[in-house]
Amino acid sequence: MHYQVAARKYRPQRFEELVGQPHVVQTLRKAVQSGRLAHAYLFSGPRGVGKTTTARILAKAVNCPHRTPEGEPCNSCPSCTDVNTGRSLSIIEIDAASNNSVDDVRLLRDQVRIPPQSTPYKVYIVDEVHMLSSAAFNALLKTLEEPPSYVLFIFATTEPHKVLPTILSRCQRFDFRRISISDTIARLRQVCAQEGVEIEEAALHLIARKGDGSLRDALSVLDQAISFCGNRVRYEELVRALGLVHTDYFFRVTDCVRRRDKVEVLRLVEELFGHGIDPVEFLQGLAEHLRHILVSRLTGDTSLVEASEADRGRYAELAREFEEADLHRMLHIVSDTELALKNHPQPRLKLEWALVRMASLEQLQPLEELLERLDRLERALLSRTPAFSTPPQRDPIPSPKTGAPTPEHNSPERAARSPFGPPALFEKRSRPSAGEDPPPIEGSAARKTAPLADPIPFERILSQWPEFIQHVREKSVRLAALLAACRPSRISEQGLEILTPDPFHQKTLTEQRFLLRQYLEAFFGPIPAPRFLLSEELPSPEEPLVLDPREELRRLREQYPALGRLIDRFGADPIY
Repeated sequence: MHYQVAARKYRPQRFEELVGQPHVVQTLRKAVQSGRLAHAYLFSGPRGVGKTTTARILAKAVNCPHRTPEGEPCNSCPSCTDVNTGRSLSIIEIDAASNNSVDDVRLLRDQVRIPPQSTPYKVYIVDEVHMLSSAAFNALLKTLEEPPSYVLFIFATTEPHKVLPTILSRCQRFDFRRISISDTIARLRQVCAQEGVEIEEAALHLIARKGDGSLRDALSVLDQAISFCGNRVRYEELVRALGLVHTDYFFRVTDCVRRRDKVEVLRLVEELFGHGIDPVEFLQGLAEHLRHILVSRLTGDTSLVEASEADRGRYAELAREFEEADLHRMLHIVSDTELALKNHPQPRLKLEWALVRMASLEQLQPLEELLERLDRLERALLSRTPAFSTPPQRDPIPSPKTGAPTPEHNSPERAARSPFGPPALFEKRSRPSAGEDPPPIEGSAARKTAPLADPIPFERILSQWPEFIQHVREKSVRLAALLAACRPSRISEQGLEILTPDPFHQKTLTEQRFLLRQYLEAFFGPIPAPRFLLSEELPSPEEPLVLDPREELRRLREQYPALGRLIDRFGADPIY
């Protein structure tokens, strides 16, 4: 008997056999049952998803005298038999890619006038209809809008955007979907069972992914696999037969990234090129591999991962090894490399560089965890802060020209004239005189046993709050304007609590809490770290805070003449 490929041998003959298109099947079935048939249909979608097959089934169903109550053709009457064997004179299939001229459409218009002889409908199936020229489309308009009652047009196309809007408006459009991997695997398993082929689950997943949403392509790959492997298809043999990338390569890459093993990455690339694997195809598979890890990390399970059960378990383990931000960075590297690799003169170098960069990435720490660690460190340092917090006295810096000391560089007077105020990150220590012991070194046992300063009474903070805001205004008008709408509440174990009127003030002041801590210590002395809490008691400002950076720069130039001279000499623009 003449051999037929699986895509033709197992072509669906009934609506119920169509795979992955339930929305199309349900609508067409009910249209056939009720007799509410449109005079023109447009089937659009990617390749190999069943557009032409559905058109043939619909053509059989409308002409079948013994169709079932569900609208299915019987496939045994002469009309259905003629369609299945390609001998029906009532079903005319036209390839628009080779019959796309005005003369071809004129011939079609002449044929439309001839009614069918033995069936109720005369069905025209026009495949790749987007290939018709604009003149051919226009010649078809009148016939398509008002065809004879016995004519049914079914257009199929993979590019509906190329079809004229005047044609689209005269058709009922059905958009076919890409067939999912699970539906493809189920169909492949049925075909293998009927063919008596034993196939591994991993091989089914590999063939389904190779089909890329097209069942016809997946069946073609299955034919190739059976031709190479026989009636027992194994994953390892299938990878060699199709020249595909083994999934173990992808797991080896992520293992090298986790161990930061750059040498093993280079050996892996050597192995890939030794087996003749296309680097672009490898990167596409690696991107899908990283996507599976990211999905497992985000969802907490592997239900959305399209892989075999064994691989799903491995993805669940890898999801616990990588942070989400690290997976995002690796996906960026793979995506950028894939785009650049297609026109790169040295693809091996580009691939090696990308994988080495991935293996060199430092693991990111969550920002919330780092902020929490900073807060703990700040509270620990605060509990050991001495009673004085003024700028340190430093040795004079000698002039590079004369060698004479220039105390102005580090003097308190210069720090007081600075628009940023005195530095509060250092402690003032007086230089020991003769016969005195030097001050204890920070971190030593003597420092740890030093008595702590008495905390500042909260009443003093509350009473001097307006003066403190004025003090801050001399250094930052914006920060002072924000503090003017806030109010200190109390001193707790977590720090100085300050009430804010709305989330904007809370967020902005929280971002500036380290600078504000310096201003607080410079004005009050040692003080707990500020914390900003929302309060409904405080009224929100009626107008949003809007500060002109040029006005602020003008004020600073007037207050600090030296700043104005520096700007005039070197030039500067305000950054807000």
